[in-house]
Amino acid sequence: QDILGGFVEKPSMESKQKSLQKITKWIAESFSGAKSDLLINLTFSNASSWLATIIPAKKRLGAYRAKDGAFAIDDSWSRYFYSQVMQKNFNILHLNDLFMRISGVEQGCWPLTINAEEVKVPVATKKRIGIQVAASQAEKTPDLQTWITICARIAMNATAEMVFFGSLQDVDQIKKIIKGAGIVKESRILAGELAFAENINWVKSCDAVVTPDTMMVHLASICGTKTVFIPLGGVRPDETG
Repeated sequence: QDILGGFVEKPSMESKQKSLQKITKWIAESFSGAKSDLLINLTFSNASSWLATIIPAKKRLGAYRAKDGAFAIDDSWSRYFYSQVMQKNFNILHLNDLFMRISGVEQGCWPLTINAEEVKVPVATKKRIGIQVAASQAEKTPDLQTWITICARIAMNATAEMVFFGSLQDVDQIKKIIKGAGIVKESRILAGELAFAENINWVKSCDAVVTPDTMMVHLASICGTKTVFIPLGGVRPDETG
């Protein structure tokens, strides 16, 4: 989202062209003259398969494009992921385990050690609850009234500071939630203010994080923070919880 900007309901040829120009500029600035030893694509989308092909790399895991433009996956664990998880077929493996197998990471290394940016986080004077409003897809995101109910119930049952994570596009929705739940004094909006790694110390400072299916589930898990996971849409809690 930082590269392409906000979502649009009906993409036009003009908006697609602008997005393509931004991606081309980002690739040129970030990868020009450098060739990675290994590129790992864990999204398995059509768009990411083209991106994984454009970025110079000696070896690729996950989805990419063959010389004739066909969608291609070479490694066995990525093929398993695409055929079982992406197609909603039977799967008994947690996604974290699958991602580690695809990446060739040693088994039994979870939780991982993650390096945080040097971001000063105020010491909490009461319980601190992290809230991630938006999910990776609209169908996985709780609606406005659901979030208002959740936040109001948290405020009713605990004296807590609520910290809202997310992107700049989430800020308007967060403000509506805060107003609707009557938690203006208890809330702090971090959405749109932090780079990815800058979230880490904030997440670690939380007593718990409430989130739908998105990056925050995995980040909170890595940080060792208690997580209340809200699985909506096509999410399988046994795969991602």
